[in-house]
Amino acid sequence: MVKLRYVCKKCGITIDGHNQFLHDSMCDECFFETYFPEEIELFETNPKRLSKLCEQQEEANTCFYKFLKSDKLNQRRFSNIVKEVTKKIDCTTCGNCCKKLAPDLSNEDIKRISSYLSMSTEEFIQKYLKKNTEDRFQSKDTPCIFLQQNRCEIYKVRPEECKNYPYLYKDINKRCIQFFANAEICPIVFNVLENTKLIFMDEIFSFDDECH
Repeated sequence: MVKLRYVCKKCGITIDGHNQFLHDSMCDECFFETYFPEEIELFETNPKRLSKLCEQQEEANTCFYKFLKSDKLNQRRFSNIVKEVTKKIDCTTCGNCCKKLAPDLSNEDIKRISSYLSMSTEEFIQKYLKKNTEDRFQSKDTPCIFLQQNRCEIYKVRPEECKNYPYLYKDINKRCIQFFANAEICPIVFNVLENTKLIFMDEIFSFDDECH
């Protein structure tokens, strides 16, 4: 007997019969994103205010930190929050990560960017990079020399760290410290944090009561 194979009509991954017939031919993530989007709001988009606001929210953030470490966060819903917030914030109106952070560059990054700039790797390293305390190559200057009017001049070949920032599509349960640090720099992360605390408020408070 031939087993039928179904694929999500939005993202193309393999799905089972349940999703095919009951979830409108979509995987769980696409189905819930389409029919049950998280209602989010923007609390603050001015990067200059984020650090102070995070400081004011220290007690609530500490409680949420413990909740994250307990591995009780619904990752599907969190992913939807990330997508909804990201839709509402244009990174080119900010550029704060490029102004505040100096990414590490791998050998592959260096080869790719130097080639794009028609430079030898040695020339590129000498002109733009330095070694950090972990003996890894890092951008020499902040703000980044390639940031012009909040746009990256080497966007197509930018370092992998820049491409992956702010790391919201990775398991934040294992990256809690970085997640909270990024909330002080990136408006997307800050608003993801605030919306997640609001949406999961009951579970967070219930967990905090159990801890006490």
